[in-house]
Amino acid sequence: MTKKILAVVLAVFMLLVVAFPVSAAVQATKVEVRGSVWNQGDNVSDASWNSQKFAGFYYDLKNNLTTESLRFLATPGRSNLEDTIEYKTGIVPVEFKVKEKEGLYVTNISGTAATTYSVVGWQAEKWIAINPNNVAKIAKLALEMDKEEKKTLTTGETWSLGSGYEININAIDARTTPRQAWFTLKKDGAVIDEGIAQAPQGTAKQPAVYYKTKTILGESDALLFTVYVDNIFSGATSDMVQFKYAWLIDESTAKEIKSADTYGVFEVTGTTDNITMTNKNSVSLSSNSDVTLMGNLKFRVADNSSFIRFYPFVEYTAPGAYEVRGAVWNQGDGQAAASWNSQKFAGFYYDLKNNLTTESLRFLATPGRSNLEDTIEYKTGIVPVEFKVKEKEGLYVTNISGTAATTYSVVGWQAEKWIAVNPNNVAKIAKLALEMDKEEKKTLTTGETWSLGSGYEININAIDARTTPRQAWFTLKKDGAVIDEGIAQAPQGTAKQPAVYYKTKTILGESDALLFTVYVDNIFSGATSDMVQFKYAWLIDESTAREIKSADTYGVFEVTGTTDNITMTNKNSVSLTSNSETTLMGELKFKIADNSSVLRFYPKIDYVVGNVSTTPTGTAVTTPRGTVTATPGATATLTVVPTTPAPTGPGVTETGKPVATTPTEPGFELVFAIAGLLAVAYLVLRQRK
Repeated sequence: MTKKILAVVLAVFMLLVVAFPVSAAVQATKVEVRGSVWNQGDNVSDASWNSQKFAGFYYDLKNNLTTESLRFLATPGRSNLEDTIEYKTGIVPVEFKVKEKEGLYVTNISGTAATTYSVVGWQAEKWIAINPNNVAKIAKLALEMDKEEKKTLTTGETWSLGSGYEININAIDARTTPRQAWFTLKKDGAVIDEGIAQAPQGTAKQPAVYYKTKTILGESDALLFTVYVDNIFSGATSDMVQFKYAWLIDESTAKEIKSADTYGVFEVTGTTDNITMTNKNSVSLSSNSDVTLMGNLKFRVADNSSFIRFYPFVEYTAPGAYEVRGAVWNQGDGQAAASWNSQKFAGFYYDLKNNLTTESLRFLATPGRSNLEDTIEYKTGIVPVEFKVKEKEGLYVTNISGTAATTYSVVGWQAEKWIAVNPNNVAKIAKLALEMDKEEKKTLTTGETWSLGSGYEININAIDARTTPRQAWFTLKKDGAVIDEGIAQAPQGTAKQPAVYYKTKTILGESDALLFTVYVDNIFSGATSDMVQFKYAWLIDESTAREIKSADTYGVFEVTGTTDNITMTNKNSVSLTSNSETTLMGELKFKIADNSSVLRFYPKIDYVVGNVSTTPTGTAVTTPRGTVTATPGATATLTVVPTTPAPTGPGVTETGKPVATTPTEPGFELVFAIAGLLAVAYLVLRQRK
């Protein structure tokens, strides 16, 4: 019997693991979703973006729908005159879930059966047209259930729909014909409607669709809410009603966009078939700046005075789960090639200032539902990046065997920024623990400690601002253990090179690998003690160092080359099943459309801001795509569907592109749940024994 118990418990465990896989996402403090880069050096006059070139714009993968575009009507310059930047959006119809799954309409007003609603992408978010034919009156969804979701309730229970809306179940009769449920729809406690919904009777399903219309922004018979009664049945102690396909507008968000209205730099110039806006005033693209266009939509301009280089982006700081996606490959377009670089996939490493990138992903044959071994290739390499101390002070960092090092080598690896331990060897890499921005400073006095990140710190032992040259004596430590003792000098006029301190060591067998460098910008007498001011600190986190070897495997990939580039191809067949996500390696995945007729997919990476356990779905948006739990009275929860910031010590401000922290594996709550279920199974079987 003991063996039988163990066998059953093991079987239950395996079923739970299969049924509830633990998801993972990259933890971040903020998420940036960027578009393709416009670079003056490419001599391309056209500067335009749609959802293919800018992942921030609204996109419906299932139906291949998009509405937003942004373009310059003249070649971009540092100053862009009035009416030279245009934003445009329109309406696209999307099928209600109840039509898709049950073949039913929602409303039937004046003989017109409504089977679709109209979506408007607006300021990089999903909105709904209140009148399906009027792009200018819009609102957000409070809830849209997925086609497989259900909500089961009994008499007296309340279903919180979101945004203050709720359904109260007044009575259920599972014994009458047709079976019926009586409920009340409320907003902030006030009654909106009383509904009596019928369960389907065989093929007679249309009466099971409940809907509520009202006048919104002057539009009569505007759909506010609809839900489908999937079943009414007798439970163990009471009758139950089961709902599906709920769809609800948040009326409080409703707005009308009128001609001559202003949104950020834009003024509305048309609202007839599309919403069209152009910039009302001149827009400057100053070097090293972020330019807000409207709402969350911005341009990021490179720190480069020689060339104009910029991209559009949206940034998210609110807690939630977000998705950064690449361009869509669509079988219906008749294109054989499927490839992505940093221009087509915002998840890949990209240095805007220097226009540097290393990663690429491509299919070596036309994609299919099943892709054979060695048909998907990932490749990355090395690009040199100038140390800040060289850029700003004209100094080198190390001078070993007569070679002055003024650059370090970056490797984009699995959509993150890594550093080549040996600048000429792509296969030995580590992450940065800290890279100060060129304008940042850190000022310390004797006895103070500077926490650099990843367990590294500098302790100031002594400072002498009265000697010549002025000096500071400090200790570099890792997790409390001394790595080095340094005496750094302040610059003396044009003699600045002695102010550069560096520490090398053997890492992954590479002797004289640079671990840390910092520049002593100044040593001076403070009000009560001498002070030292540091700049341009750069530190490798040695604990992350790894060597990538030929035949190593990473997810579906096997390393096939590491000489000049790291090249990998898929070791086994990779399936692109409809309505699925396929993990390639780490957090890099393909998302495949819920469409059995046409293969359509894109690469993506999921990010989480804050303590959020939801699974990212859809393009990065702030619009709720509600998921519904089966717990009586539970709230319809938000399911929303960013690259490595240098960790900063106290007094060091994080700037530039947001960078992800160490990936985490959410789902420990599930582990405890599984353990509980196993315990119950064991006790039940033990009782039977």
